[in-house]
Amino acid sequence: GEKGADLVRSALSDPSDWVRSEAARLAGYLPSSPATESALLATLQDAAPAVRGLSARSLGWHRVAHAFDEILPLLGDAEPEVVDHALKALAKLDLSRTQDLEQLSDLTASPYARIADTARRIQASK
Repeated sequence: GEKGADLVRSALSDPSDWVRSEAARLAGYLPSSPATESALLATLQDAAPAVRGLSARSLGWHRVAHAFDEILPLLGDAEPEVVDHALKALAKLDLSRTQDLEQLSDLTASPYARIADTARRIQASK
């Protein structure tokens, strides 16, 4: 309920990377709200890779369409897990726009199998 959402929003600004990453993960399982979406958008730039990736995942799961442009830079993240979550989130938010991204063909050649597989699946669904 609303208490759970309040707790998750509060936890997204906790000093602990682990607490923030768990909050970003759990946010995907709670009903979406503008306040939670706003908190997740802010944590896309978190210092902890798990927080960035899981925030993108939760925004994708909630189909927060206006998050597309804010998730997009994560395709260039140094952490493969972040890139993987970002790519999947973008495809959920706008598949055709994701298929048209210049970065997509580069990602099909990623040394990280999960990223390359996801990118190829997105291309193939065109």
